[in-house]
Amino acid sequence: MDPTPTSPQKLYCEYDGESTLGNRSGNNFVHDLQAILSSNVPPSCDEARSLRQLLQQEESTFSALFENITRLQVHLSTLVEQHRDSQIKVQQYRAALSSARILPPELVRKIFIYCAEEPPITWPPSPSRLPLSLAQICSGWREVALSTPELWSNINFRASSFMGVEKFKELAELWLSRCGVKPASLAFTTSCHPERFSNPLGDVIVQNTSRIGSLELHLPTTLFNAFSDYPPEAFPQLRALRLHGTPVDFREEGGYRLWNLEFSPFQFSPHLTDVVISIPRTHINLEGLNLPWPQLSSLHLAESIVSHDAMLRILDRCRNLTSCSARLVANNEITAPSDVEVTVPLLKSLSLQSEAGELNGFLRYITLPVLQTLALHVHPNNTWDSEDLIRLVSRSQCRLAGLAISGRTLQPDGFIDLLHAIPTVQELDMMFVSFVTDDILKWMSPMTVYEDPIVPCLRVLKLREMTLKCSPDSVRRFVATRGWPVAEWQSLVEGRGHQRQEVQRLEKLVIRSKMGRFGSEWTERLLEFQDRGLDLSYGFH
Repeated sequence: MDPTPTSPQKLYCEYDGESTLGNRSGNNFVHDLQAILSSNVPPSCDEARSLRQLLQQEESTFSALFENITRLQVHLSTLVEQHRDSQIKVQQYRAALSSARILPPELVRKIFIYCAEEPPITWPPSPSRLPLSLAQICSGWREVALSTPELWSNINFRASSFMGVEKFKELAELWLSRCGVKPASLAFTTSCHPERFSNPLGDVIVQNTSRIGSLELHLPTTLFNAFSDYPPEAFPQLRALRLHGTPVDFREEGGYRLWNLEFSPFQFSPHLTDVVISIPRTHINLEGLNLPWPQLSSLHLAESIVSHDAMLRILDRCRNLTSCSARLVANNEITAPSDVEVTVPLLKSLSLQSEAGELNGFLRYITLPVLQTLALHVHPNNTWDSEDLIRLVSRSQCRLAGLAISGRTLQPDGFIDLLHAIPTVQELDMMFVSFVTDDILKWMSPMTVYEDPIVPCLRVLKLREMTLKCSPDSVRRFVATRGWPVAEWQSLVEGRGHQRQEVQRLEKLVIRSKMGRFGSEWTERLLEFQDRGLDLSYGFH
């Protein structure tokens, strides 16, 4: 037996009552090494001599292994570096053979334009989003991106601090410089107090008026006075103007003037067609805006307040207007003559907010031959008579397709008369009304072929923010007579075996009540229509 261990191990053998630690040749034997390590008894001289021999052997083995590991690590590091260099070369070779390299810059530019985001990004621009991300692909495509005006023509920034306003000025100048001669769309929003920063209208816009095709500003109203320093021909490419200001405490006659001069920088903008002026709860001097009224196709005054007679005079000049919204108030100083009617030949969409008296005063003097959608929000100060609206529809001979009425001032009889006057209406939206009762729904339910149906073209009915005064049975009957027949009323709806064809099928019904409850009977009476395909929703709001 000649064991040659390369590491400490256990050797067991018979012995004569004494324990000795054997050397490498096996002439001497030892107790278990672990037994020696676990005791406090020092090894004997023979055991110590054998242990020193084993220690020298293992130290030599340990050193040799460490040298091998070090040598292999150096070799591995060299291989890793060679692999990294090879990977870079592979990527370069692939890039050189990439199909993207054979794309002409014109095609790359069209792809970039197609990928451009809509709507434009808001502050702060992110390198991971368009258009900045397109300028980081490679140096060649970066040049294409920077030389593509369409990528930089939509500028939309929001600043909530003084530093944000300053950054807007810097980036707006940079992006506008990349637009070239292409009209740019510029939008800027801040609620910062104007005393804390210089007016961006003077720092940015005045230097680039000839480049701006769309201008949208959400600023403190007093900053708009800076437009007084602009010449009338300042915006030759402007197509859309949207000014959103803050309320102004102004009570003088004529209303608040956004700029002081008799002309405006937009007066001679040959392409301007879309205008939004929104100064909440502020009576503005509409005629003092001096806009190119005859060429406008869209005029929305949003939360701004204007007198109804000034609105009539402006509409008389807007011969190409197709869409309009305004909030009307009375003006006792000037009143439109009763024998003068204003005709807006192309107006298709009109939205008005007003008290009942001012609304009637406006509707009485206007004719809208192609009106398609009308929205009226009547403030509930007094009763609104629908007679002037009925006369407007009759006088205009328009085919009204959509009607929205908001307010509690319309009387039930006037509502029924109004529905008789608008047989072409397809969508009816009633909000904050309290007169939709079982009797009203019965009037709107043509039960026999001998009845002339009210609003036979109705496809969508919305009753929102209302006080619930109708039962599920009356709603079920109404729906059944609008193209969703049910067994209990089949004989009444049909005449001589034929469904009446002049009533269009109802596609959508929305009921939202502020008062009242929708019990289980609503589900029992109406769920059938929903299962059959009617877009039906009702609930407490």
